Amino acid sequence: MQNTQQQIDKQVQDDLDKFYNSEYAGKVEIPDNIIELFKKGYMAMPSFAHKVLGLKVKALASRQPKELLNGDVKDIVKIIMNVSPDKLYGNFEDAVASHIQLERFFLAFNNHVSDFEQKLIQKKTVLTDLSRNVNSSGLRIVPQA
Repeated sequence: MQNTQQQIDKQVQDDLDKFYNSEYAGKVEIPDNIIELFKKGYMAMPSFAHKVLGLKVKALASRQPKELLNGDVKDIVKIIMNVSPDKLYGNFEDAVASHIQLERFFLAFNNHVSDFEQKLIQKKTVLTDLSRNVNSSGLRIVPQA
């Protein structure tokens, strides 16, 4: 049973890794200015606060918004949302207008991730339940009535 649970956990982790390494395909389009805001945010934030490696930052900064992976979006969101708006925008009006658009996107992205995670939880539950009903020889154990 322990080995089976480890296999299930590995399969779920593999699915999660695959999700974060796949292109973003959420319902709300990535804002066009997200890379520019990311660059400004990175410059304004101490590196110990975001823990995104320099090589990854360089790669993200060179991408177009439509090329971003789910994991990239997660890192970009983490940086942008932790920087004071005065470091990202020239004036209050620009900050508010852009932030409204970003909030809508970030909420949609969080829902996108949550939906996927819920599917993984359901998958793990089903696989765990099924594994409890199979004996060591691989034969299904049917409870006696």
